[in-house]
Amino acid sequence: MGNLEFDERYPAMFQPGGDRLPVEIPERGSEDANPAIPSIPAQAQEERVTPPAATSVETLPAVDPEPSPDAPRFASGPRLNWNGRAWRQGLAASVLVIAAGLFCWTAQFLLPTARTTASDDFHGPMVVPWGIALVDTGVWILVPGAAALAFLLMMGARHYTRWSHWLRAVVLVLGLVAAALAWLALASTRLFVDQFYSQSQQSNDADFVIEWPYILNMSINPLILLALGILAALVVVRPNGRTSGAAALGAAAVLLVAGLLGTFSTQLFPATGQPDVIMQGDQQIQLQSWMQYWNQASPQLLTVAAAALLCAMAARVMAAKPPRGAFGNDPESEFAMDSNE
Repeated sequence: MGNLEFDERYPAMFQPGGDRLPVEIPERGSEDANPAIPSIPAQAQEERVTPPAATSVETLPAVDPEPSPDAPRFASGPRLNWNGRAWRQGLAASVLVIAAGLFCWTAQFLLPTARTTASDDFHGPMVVPWGIALVDTGVWILVPGAAALAFLLMMGARHYTRWSHWLRAVVLVLGLVAAALAWLALASTRLFVDQFYSQSQQSNDADFVIEWPYILNMSINPLILLALGILAALVVVRPNGRTSGAAALGAAAVLLVAGLLGTFSTQLFPATGQPDVIMQGDQQIQLQSWMQYWNQASPQLLTVAAAALLCAMAARVMAAKPPRGAFGNDPESEFAMDSNE
């Protein structure tokens, strides 16, 4: 007969006197030592180990292979679009630079303090006024600003087809104005004889200014380069913004002939190269002949001729088409070839 005080619902250690009973430790490997592991159907196991079905090749993104270190590298990325706001900002910056150059020319006329040479302000020594010191630097600020303005106007004519002719007309006017200033600068000693050879020039050191004929004469070379560069660029660059190699060669040939003839003008035309003698009151003055002015401008003619020739070569290089497949299949590449070619 079993123990009536033993409750089968609880282990023996929780029964009366169970705290004195030895604790039974299950043997290693017995079925009670490990909890029952639920069995997984074979079909489920196959589903767990079976790899996912291969995705169709058409749905996979194209991955370019790792390029070889010796392979040529080409620029890739989104195509750069025209930015009208940046273009207008560039125009404003160019105008400001031109204004700064003009200020350097005119500061001595506009501000009395810019032409004062009072020695008391500098403890005795005579110092060149700051307005006079700026005169020589004015042209070197004005020329880059005018060149940038002409370049931006021609680039704007490429994108704004409605205003293309007007923008190029402004470039033409800018080039003609530069040419007029260059001509005045080159012939200033002949056109303004009184300012250059008059004996009654201003001698008041306390309020001295450099007159316009002298300013132009100090700016001969930069002004000639600016005028020739703008007019040559207007001929070489088409309204669509492309560089014409034939036009560049033609401009280079004309400028090259003119420059070479000017370089050897005194040898080719010795009679016309003699200075002209005029009388200024009781003073006898020798003026340069027109042939000598041509000789003086010949280095600038040859410089712009060389630049136009290099533009023709650059246009030919840029027109050459790269080999097919050199840029891969990147449709966003700026240099990608047209598939319809």
